Amino acid sequence: MKFVDYGDTGSVNNSDLKHLKKEYIELPAQAIACCLNNIEPAPSGQWMEDATNAFEELVFDKNLSAEVSVTRKIADVDIWYRLNDQGFLG
Repeated sequence: MKFVDYGDTGSVNNSDLKHLKKEYIELPAQAIACCLNNIEPAPSGQWMEDATNAFEELVFDKNLSAEVSVTRKIADVDIWYRLNDQGFLG
């Protein structure tokens, strides 16, 4: 099974599958492949756990803005903190 929200695949038991209403089958997937612009893993091609944890700490439960640009098969995403009315990071 392909999980369109995260883009990964996995196995599920048949007993965990549910019928999808016909009206939803006709809709296209509501997720697109994307990546953070100008952000790449270490030369090994693998994300280091420390880097992943640091990134999560920077963005988790934060009010972020994003700009999405599609210039190839996947969308590039730039994210940043938005300054609030008092000029502080929010």
